Amino acid sequence: MHISNSKIEKYLFCPHAYYLHYFKNIPAHDKEIFRLGKKFHESIPKGECSDEIKIDKMVKALHQNKDFKAILPKIKTYEKKIYKNIEGISYMAILDGAGDNIIVEFKSSAKPWSEEKFKEQTQPQMYMKLYNAKFYYFIVSKETIPQVQFKEIKFDPKKWELIKTTAIKIRKDFEFKPLAYKNKKCFWCEYKNYCRVYF
Repeated sequence: MHISNSKIEKYLFCPHAYYLHYFKNIPAHDKEIFRLGKKFHESIPKGECSDEIKIDKMVKALHQNKDFKAILPKIKTYEKKIYKNIEGISYMAILDGAGDNIIVEFKSSAKPWSEEKFKEQTQPQMYMKLYNAKFYYFIVSKETIPQVQFKEIKFDPKKWELIKTTAIKIRKDFEFKPLAYKNKKCFWCEYKNYCRVYF
């Protein structure tokens, strides 16, 4: 079994949500949101999207951003899949954009990210560990006038330790129990209708 960042995030959110998604194959995302996100990523290399006006505006806003213009020539491949075994655990990642010493991750978001949201992400730490490169985020908002955020993320050893311990838990967990008590995360959980703790 390969450990991806999606699996790490899902398990940290709730072990039972992880179980429902990966063992029961209950889809977590709205199909339309997933389709538009995929379309956004596919349109970035082309610089436009001819059949989705909203996506086209977002992609063009990204290509007009000065930080993106500076990084674009350094991106050599898109959707680069990598595997690496670290301390007996096989990790897998798909890099949105990659170059000799860079990882570029593109995210579409309803609104710009807060500093706290950047800090809570595990993805940069895993990808930097697997690919040994600098990590850059480009967040493009879905607002009427899309905003583009550019952020370099530094490696955080503590966050990497969290990823490692979570990966070990995933491999050893056979129960995948829901959280012991209902909390604010439960309200936003896409699996709450399947959870005995929520009801």
